[in-house]
Amino acid sequence: MLSPVQQNFIPEVAAILKNRKVMKFYGTGRPIGLKEAEGRIKRLERQLHSEQNPTSRGWVIMTREGVCGVIFTYPSKLSSPTQQVSEIARILAPSVQGKGLESAVLNVLFDDFPDIAWSGKSHPQNIASRKSRENVGFTYVETKYDEQDRAIRRFDQRPSNNEIEGRTQIRFSYSGDIVSLASLEHECADQCLRETQSSADKSRTHFSPIEVAPSKRISPVGVDELIHELSQSE
Repeated sequence: MLSPVQQNFIPEVAAILKNRKVMKFYGTGRPIGLKEAEGRIKRLERQLHSEQNPTSRGWVIMTREGVCGVIFTYPSKLSSPTQQVSEIARILAPSVQGKGLESAVLNVLFDDFPDIAWSGKSHPQNIASRKSRENVGFTYVETKYDEQDRAIRRFDQRPSNNEIEGRTQIRFSYSGDIVSLASLEHECADQCLRETQSSADKSRTHFSPIEVAPSKRISPVGVDELIHELSQSE
């Protein structure tokens, strides 16, 4: 369940952000104290209430056990006049990491904002985060120095749901490639056509041409002559 960030969630969010294990791969890698967490949440909450269509958003991730993570979106430098791109930052408590929750939450977000494309960055050694993004359609862009985090970061992108043809993707476990369903159907149709033509060629029987004499009108006299010829041949 996603719930908009509010000040009443500050204690639970701060408890996650101050965890050294959680913050190891996030931002500059340092834990965030209560005051800093409180300041961030208050600024985000003010923006959410002051803008009709906020470019930055934030939610807490809730399960039956309570708040177990936060997810934020910010305007990306990759945005263009024709395509809005949002950068995603998410942090999960250790108790829910590696259980598929991140992928489920991201898919909910993509469904709620189908016209937005997405970008994300992560520590190159954060394999779990990379796999979670790959599972929901992110693809690798580049690895470079990030001025904001002052560290090397891996950058990934994902098209909007509206851009994904048929909103269907198939991942092949042996290669990790992603193809659209339409492309796969087209390839299968071509393969079936080739196999059908090959089978038809193999089963086709070749006959020698038969020369057929032009028909003649048979007269009574012609019939007698024909009988005579047949008797001579015997």
